[in-house]
Amino acid sequence: MMSISSWQSSAQAENYFQQDLDYYQKNQELGEWHITGEMSNRYQNIAHQSAITKESYQDFADLINQNLKGNATGNQRAGFDITFSPSKSIDVIYAVANDELKKSILQAQDRAVNLALEKASRYITYRMRNENGREHFQNNGLAIAKFQHLSNRNEEIKIHTHCFIANQTINSKGELVSIDNKQLYDNQKLITQIYHQELFQEMQKLGFQSEVLDIQKDILEIKGVTQEARNSISTRTAEIEKWLLENRKELLRKYPNANESQLRQIATLETRNYKQSHSYSELEEIELKNKNLVENTGFTKETIHQIQNLEKSNQKILSLDELTQKAAQLTTEHESTFTSEEILSRAIKLNAIQSYTYDLSTLENAVLNSDIIKLDENIYTTQEMINIEREILTYAQESKNTAQAETTLDKAEQFLSENFSTMTAGQKEAFSHVLTSKDAILGIQGDAGVGKTFMLKAVKEFQKLHKKDNLIGLAPTNKAADEISKESGIKGQTIDSFIHQRQHKQNQIIIVDEASMVDSRKMQKLTDIAQQTNSKLVLMGDTKQFTSIGAGAIFEQLQAKGAIEVAVMAESMRAKTADMKELYKLTKEQKTDAVLDILESKNQFQTIEAEDYSSVVKEYLQDKDNTLLLVMKNQTRQELNELIRDELKKDNSISSHQILHIQEKQQLDSISVHHYTSYEVGDMVQQAGSYKGSLKSGTEAVIASVNEELNSITLQDAKGNSKEVNLGEHGDKLNLYKTTQKEFSQNDKIIFTKKDKSLGLNNGDIGTVKEIKDGFLTVDTGKKEIKINTKEYNYIDHAYAITNHKAQGQTSERSIFVGDSRLSSQNAFYVALTRAKAHISIYTQDKEQFRDAVAERQVKRSTLDYNTEEILKRRANELTKIQGLHKSSDRSTAREQKTINLLHKLSNSVVVSNIKRLSDLLLQSDTLNNLANRFRRDANITVRPEINVVGRTQQPTIQIKGESMQTVYDKRREENAKYQEATQEINNQEGEKQNLAREQEKESFIDKIDKASELYERVEDIQRYLSDETGIKDIITSEQDLGVLEDMALNYDMREITQEALESFKHLAQDVVEVLENPTLEIFKDAMHKAVDMSNLFDKQLKHTREIENER
Repeated sequence: MMSISSWQSSAQAENYFQQDLDYYQKNQELGEWHITGEMSNRYQNIAHQSAITKESYQDFADLINQNLKGNATGNQRAGFDITFSPSKSIDVIYAVANDELKKSILQAQDRAVNLALEKASRYITYRMRNENGREHFQNNGLAIAKFQHLSNRNEEIKIHTHCFIANQTINSKGELVSIDNKQLYDNQKLITQIYHQELFQEMQKLGFQSEVLDIQKDILEIKGVTQEARNSISTRTAEIEKWLLENRKELLRKYPNANESQLRQIATLETRNYKQSHSYSELEEIELKNKNLVENTGFTKETIHQIQNLEKSNQKILSLDELTQKAAQLTTEHESTFTSEEILSRAIKLNAIQSYTYDLSTLENAVLNSDIIKLDENIYTTQEMINIEREILTYAQESKNTAQAETTLDKAEQFLSENFSTMTAGQKEAFSHVLTSKDAILGIQGDAGVGKTFMLKAVKEFQKLHKKDNLIGLAPTNKAADEISKESGIKGQTIDSFIHQRQHKQNQIIIVDEASMVDSRKMQKLTDIAQQTNSKLVLMGDTKQFTSIGAGAIFEQLQAKGAIEVAVMAESMRAKTADMKELYKLTKEQKTDAVLDILESKNQFQTIEAEDYSSVVKEYLQDKDNTLLLVMKNQTRQELNELIRDELKKDNSISSHQILHIQEKQQLDSISVHHYTSYEVGDMVQQAGSYKGSLKSGTEAVIASVNEELNSITLQDAKGNSKEVNLGEHGDKLNLYKTTQKEFSQNDKIIFTKKDKSLGLNNGDIGTVKEIKDGFLTVDTGKKEIKINTKEYNYIDHAYAITNHKAQGQTSERSIFVGDSRLSSQNAFYVALTRAKAHISIYTQDKEQFRDAVAERQVKRSTLDYNTEEILKRRANELTKIQGLHKSSDRSTAREQKTINLLHKLSNSVVVSNIKRLSDLLLQSDTLNNLANRFRRDANITVRPEINVVGRTQQPTIQIKGESMQTVYDKRREENAKYQEATQEINNQEGEKQNLAREQEKESFIDKIDKASELYERVEDIQRYLSDETGIKDIITSEQDLGVLEDMALNYDMREITQEALESFKHLAQDVVEVLENPTLEIFKDAMHKAVDMSNLFDKQLKHTREIENER
């Protein structure tokens, strides 16, 4: 792990170094200087030295202190410490290893620390004021003292390296300035991953294998080292854990803003013993004592030999291309664009799962040379995200004035005057917009509390009057969907259930509520359905509230780009007092400082005392039945719920207490859901998405077993049916719950955390416990009273405090917002304030920090923020220029760099990255099925008419699950015949030229089916021909890479590649392209024979080239 200490102040600096000198430089444990860049001039006396001596370290301290003196406050910062510690299993191996292995382990630690420190240094900056304000700039050198230690304060083997970084660098003007480590904190996880990656790869060179123990927490160990052995010299860890468990509640009261890592650091400081230095003989005694402790568990030198010779796992290894593609896919699950750090972090995590198959340099190059597209400085995306968001935008723009209006404006206004005359101007505008617009997609920007569902009720009444039943209401959650049904009379359902239903009605008005929470991928699916069913899409939401969890902010982008016409509903119907109306207005105008000034003047904006939440609890209990208590974090919610219940017990407001087993949903990241370490026997899962052979969606089951080797779990449902789940493929289709215990009482306020149709409950519903007895609860939900058997349904929790996200859509007379000063945003502030009708109170840890936080909107990144069309054109032009570089007069530098890149690819058994699609074709027999399936998908190509009229005719589609190619072929002929009849009238109108084009397109379409059918019939023969022994490598088709190969052959000692061989290779590339265009068995065979010959040639050349490179 990697930890970052707090800053050392100048008040501490005078004695800091002398006090810690003995600790940092224990006898026999010499440190090293890392003085980089322009700081070498500042520290001339020690920069040329390698080992740290007491004298040079004192000089180092004196130079820092000279710069700190004269500060009257004594608050200047001297520097901070980064500590790198390996996994405990490495300490265990060190404890019993021989001297040679011990030396190798320490060298591995040193190399890993040096690489991580180099990467970490990139995120240490200095700030400088310019015309743009204060900006961060890369440091121009650092002064670092590095010390490697072997034991902790409990005299247990604990290898760790301290890196003290002085608070100094040189700016662009040559001046000595302070450094800033905020970016380092932001990238702490990535640097930790880099350290672990390098360290475990070094351990692999010593014969050891890594294994993941907890993918969610990034816990890795050396395979074969037992938990008992790790615990034998881990009393320090147990000591910290015990103290943290006993003091967690008090810590959270005192430091409500602290994360888990910060809490552990506090626990570490609170429990540490006094620093001691040891003589060499004492260090030997410590090592001997630890060796005995480990050996007493049965872990000996012989065990080390055994685990160095363990058989490697049979788990599937992702190729470099597959890994980078997977990393990009996972990175764009939540954001449309990403930084290099974000995608590299996921790539390293995927690499860790497969025992660090690739080194860091290979991963970095693979990521940056993959198919990701650079949008701006350190901003990237994928072609998929560009396509998705551009497709939505294009459809919105091109479908304007192509739909049919439901009525005229006169008739709409007449209906309102006769039936809904009390509507606000915004409600009337939105009503008319829905019914009179001729656009296929339209928007309604409705602020909080403006009566959106009341407006929808009017739309429903109008359609009912005209005997039209074509309205469907969608929302992100069941609770919000039910609210649509209840308040407007329009049938409501979740967006997910609508997308996944098998059939959709034609000519609907699809109303999407809370559209700001719909991500780009879901929006694309909605626009596809609307297009296929000739339906209108009405996007209704509030861009000032929370954004989507998934990638993109497409609702806001469509408005910003002017792609949709938007009706605005701004008149608040919720605020009941003049003060609240003013606060609503200022908040909508983003004048958060003015809002907080008003609240502070009325004592409604207060600081939470460091010790507890007593003032929050006191205010809440004064009118708890009419107050919403909102928080940002789950741990704050749990803490407040406990405190409130403690107070309610005192006056017997709640009684008849019982301990119940409840299910708590686990929030797993996009990688952890696919890994077996996230699941334990006895955990409950719910099937959240179906696939062939899965349990029915919504089914609950218990995990009966976990298979590490296969990365799978076996589920058992209530009927005793078992089902194995391949987590790598289907882990994202499961919701995981873990059982915990909590006390519940009569009169407790509770929240339901999972939908249950039989009980009529939605996730987020709130109720009051009227009776509790023997595990049965009688709960008043406000709509009805229900009885719950907690052995059958136990998805409940306390609900005195709830998170801001759960509160979206709720209202109350009063609200209290406990705003985390670090995590708050303008969106969170807006949601919290607009829940209240009459009164709002805000509590936070730091008022100034809170003001800064709520001044900033939470903004989802989008590819539409960039001119992607121009970027793609420029990218294509750059690639074209690169291809011709070797022909230019100044080509040598570019050619040499390109050669280095290609050699790097060769060293990883990859000839060129852009041709992996062809290596898949020839390397693995099972991927031939994939090729055949691609041609089968061609059999489902739709021949879309290029028309743009009201009442568009759509090409019918068919499913081909499990059907033979002949069946598909026949069905497609039949469907095309029907399609031709359906579009004949339109064709007649378009003229003879268009008809001829359509006939040609249809003939081409039938040809594709014929080719697909032929290929499908021959796949079995091709599979028999291929075998794992053929050794076929990636096939080159890129002229760019062929040109580089020529240069290498002529100028870089690649003697084995002759011009004749290159020409043969080019012919082979053409054959492979022909395979894709005209797939026949004969061409396959010919191409594969040539590929085998060329593979052998390149294997020979690769060996020769590596020898030359080694000599150099």
